[in-house]
Amino acid sequence: MTRVIAPHRPDTGPVTPCGWLVEAVHKAGVPLREIETVLERQVEPDRLDRVILPSERYFRFFEWAADRSSDPDLGIHVAAHLTARDFGLLGYLLENSDTLGTWLNNLTTYNGIFSQDARIEVTRAQGLVSLAYRPVVANGIEPLQDIWCSIGMIVHTMRHATGCGWVPLRCRFTTPRPADTAALEELLCSNLRFGQDSNCIEFPERDLALAIPGADPVLFGLLKGQADGILASLSQEGEIVNRLRLMITAHLSDGGFDTAQAARALKMSVRKLHRELAGRDTSFRKLRGEVVRETARAHLADPNIQITEIAHRLGFSETSAFTRAFKTLEGVTPREFRTRLLAGVTLHPVPGRSG
Repeated sequence: MTRVIAPHRPDTGPVTPCGWLVEAVHKAGVPLREIETVLERQVEPDRLDRVILPSERYFRFFEWAADRSSDPDLGIHVAAHLTARDFGLLGYLLENSDTLGTWLNNLTTYNGIFSQDARIEVTRAQGLVSLAYRPVVANGIEPLQDIWCSIGMIVHTMRHATGCGWVPLRCRFTTPRPADTAALEELLCSNLRFGQDSNCIEFPERDLALAIPGADPVLFGLLKGQADGILASLSQEGEIVNRLRLMITAHLSDGGFDTAQAARALKMSVRKLHRELAGRDTSFRKLRGEVVRETARAHLADPNIQITEIAHRLGFSETSAFTRAFKTLEGVTPREFRTRLLAGVTLHPVPGRSG
């Protein structure tokens, strides 16, 4: 879900992290081998959450999955089980927003960190707020399941954030009215309208003042600084760098994701990839170091995640290796970083070190 990028050829267009969908389809009983055939790639059983697809292929896979699993409401069912933390750094920002208004502002400002397959817009008029979701144009397909899933995720995470059983006044969809709307009504609201000009939710402007219990203003400030830095780099770098960042992020736990795999995914030679990155004053190693740093910082901000688990998520086989790498990047160990972070001490990375 996020900002739109003008349609391109399949090898250069926007991409979507969708391991969560592969995992959901597999849990629904679809054999992994069949999923691999449709995706035209191998998927490791213990790495189902590390898949990135060109956005158009993701849309088509979602539609196929709904048909194959005999679940016309697959998108809305998947949305009901996702949380803000499934959005990575963006999710942590949303969790620590002080009000629903701040939550929405952060969603529209930072959603580019999560994905590239849609644009999210918020407008206000006559006491109402409208949040519209606009997926990228896909040739010959209406991404019905993605639309339902994305609107469902937004409503579900807003409800969870406020903790007050929040529901929108109405939901509008460009899609045709389905034969059965029970699943949509259960997760969203009873006032559903189909065949509309846009996909959006509408709610009273006064709801923007709803507080988000448990939001940590100190942690929010630290996370916002990280997110601002990422957005600044995304605006300065070309699309190839943005796509590579997403791939590296999705494959962090693999450990073995390298330039050869990246080049194949980007449909170019390793030599050309090196040239492209050098022309943008960066490298695969530098980008990976930046992604590791950003992801580690976000995870360490959550005291509920063990450092050994963080090391595993970042692709380190041993916690000691992660500790050494992190200290090289930050000048302190992960444990020291977390202690100072939670104490409200401002921390700065070691200058010029990216891994």
